[in-house]
Amino acid sequence: MPFLSHLSDILLAKRQ
Repeated sequence: MPFLSHLSDILLAKRQ
């Protein structure tokens, strides 16, 4: 499920 990987990337980017 690449969806979870993509979600993680988005969350990390928003945290910055």
